[in-house]
Amino acid sequence: MAEALHKGDAPPPVPGFWRLGWLLFMQPLILHRLLAAWGLGDGKDVFSSLWMLRGRLRKRDPVVPVLVARLSGWLLLAVLASTMLVYGSRTLLGLPADWRDAAFGLAAGLVIGAFISSAFGVAFTGVRFLPLALFHLPLYSAELTLTAALRLTARLRPASLPRLASYFPHRHHDLLYLPLPFLSGFLVRLGEEHPAEGRRALSEAAASTGQKGPARRALMELQARSLERAARERQYASAAALSLPFLPGRESLHSDPRNQLELASDQLVLITLNSIAAAAQDLEAARSTGSYHQRRQALARARKELERTLDILTSARMIRNRRRFLLVVKAWLDRVEDEEAVLAALELKSPQVPLVFVAGVPLTPQDESLFKGRRDLVRLLDQDLAAERPVPLVLLGQRRMGKSTLLNFLPRLLGTGTRVVRLDFQGLSGHPLRSTPHRWVAAEMSAALTSNGFQAAARPSEEAPWGTTLDWLASLEEPLAAAGRRLLIALDEVEGLERGIREGWSDPAFLDFLRAAGDRLHRSRFLLVTAHPFSRLGPHWSDRLISAQTRRIETLGENEARELLTEPVDGFPNIYPPGGVERLLTETACHPYLLQLTAYHLTRRLNDAGRLKATEDDLTAALDQVLEENNLFQYLWNDLAASEQRLLAALSRGERLPEAANEGTGDLTREQLIQRSGQGEGWQVTVPLFARWIREIGSAE
Repeated sequence: MAEALHKGDAPPPVPGFWRLGWLLFMQPLILHRLLAAWGLGDGKDVFSSLWMLRGRLRKRDPVVPVLVARLSGWLLLAVLASTMLVYGSRTLLGLPADWRDAAFGLAAGLVIGAFISSAFGVAFTGVRFLPLALFHLPLYSAELTLTAALRLTARLRPASLPRLASYFPHRHHDLLYLPLPFLSGFLVRLGEEHPAEGRRALSEAAASTGQKGPARRALMELQARSLERAARERQYASAAALSLPFLPGRESLHSDPRNQLELASDQLVLITLNSIAAAAQDLEAARSTGSYHQRRQALARARKELERTLDILTSARMIRNRRRFLLVVKAWLDRVEDEEAVLAALELKSPQVPLVFVAGVPLTPQDESLFKGRRDLVRLLDQDLAAERPVPLVLLGQRRMGKSTLLNFLPRLLGTGTRVVRLDFQGLSGHPLRSTPHRWVAAEMSAALTSNGFQAAARPSEEAPWGTTLDWLASLEEPLAAAGRRLLIALDEVEGLERGIREGWSDPAFLDFLRAAGDRLHRSRFLLVTAHPFSRLGPHWSDRLISAQTRRIETLGENEARELLTEPVDGFPNIYPPGGVERLLTETACHPYLLQLTAYHLTRRLNDAGRLKATEDDLTAALDQVLEENNLFQYLWNDLAASEQRLLAALSRGERLPEAANEGTGDLTREQLIQRSGQGEGWQVTVPLFARWIREIGSAE
């Protein structure tokens, strides 16, 4: 009958006489929903309900006469049965009894009680059913016995589990407020052997009044068993997505409101599920990679995540189900240990050079071991930020020299007293505020201050000119000073702004904003990051930012470059032939990108050959691969004017420049493309590998 409530728009039929009696005394919640479907359960009080019933009878509603007749029949039976029971009881006890008084009193009570509680405006929560439920308490012992019998039968006849589930009392008794202690174990076994039926039974139990607790405990146990099984069977991908039986899926873990069925909404459970999903993702990554180093890193991340959760669970005293999920986390930690043991055996059987070198992608603080040098440059920037004379700062460095990497490390290197706000102008052309970058700056600064709990005035409106934005920035000076904080706004790839100025979709007025900010602001400073000096970007840059302080990011020092090649991580083997490190330092001129790229190709070559030691031929092959596959040299070449290309081509062939040509070396020197030769009497291409590229590839185009 409950299913009929959801089929179509037609009202459900009136139940038969005996079914209606069952609903009246055992399932009043379903009866209430039926009455609402018939339009009889909306009265605000008894009298409005009576008036509604009267109106429906006058309109000859097909439902009301049948319902009234059958309810009247049950009322008559109830009066007769109750009268006989009361009269007989008083007679047996030797008390005076008048069957007419008993009949009248019971009839009046049943009429009023049944009418009010069952038909008109009964609360769905079941609170108003509680008095009626008290009369059902004697049934609980029978229901408890039935549940125990069903549980025992399920053990003896497992094949009958789905059929037995339909006999549980809570499916037929709405007023069963007390929990059934054997229900949880039955639901766990049903879910294990018949997942679809188990999920349906869990849903029914969770929706009942008194069985939410057993349903929650059964669901948690099923979730724990699914996770333990996934660990034993190495179902890492499924566990990472939480796409296991009785788990909600990682995407809907927080967003799906149906947590009553999908997971017991316990914060400890959420923490555990998230932790295991993250660890399983790392375990899957470890299984997928061919690099021992990356595999060990992934396993270390998984171990760290699980140990953190283990500490949380251990310290969470008196929390429900804590012990159960402790066992789950320990099972996954055991799996991590097994994978680490397998990896250790592989490393002994077939050693491998760690693939640690990163080329072409900015390093992050997670790659700290590969970040070498730059401390002197950071100290200079820190001094510039503290200087009394506020001017815009410029970080100038060749492409792939490590400018973006330095920006990634600046928050940590400058300390908590300086908040670094970074904007990447490389994507300026696609930004909605590309024509007015000062508004983008204001939006990012406002977001950064808010995330740090800093109370600032509301930022200017979208239509405000740059002068208003500057006034807003100036209003932050006093609060920043009081808090002992500074702001560094790093504008990476400012060449994107120059492209907008040339193409007409941006305005050079932003350069006026930067100059005015440099003159006015002390606690907030702008850092312009560029691969080109202002003279190459255009005269409007030099004219407007003439007072800017430029700091150059250059190639690594020899000791730093040597450390990068030989000690990128602890325990890195000596893979280079005699004199190999010096050869790489010379060929790359300690350029960080070229060092990393050459070492990357060299380690890949060694691992493919199953060797731990390179030869001179291996070095030559790695350098040849760098020469052919990197795009840095092509970028550098394309940025040059034709006269500069001819000059570099001549130097790459070892030719001496005439005195007249020295006038064209200024930008090339500032961009570290050429330098004075060892004798100081002439010029040479700074990076020998680039000179070779020019001879073999660049000048031939």
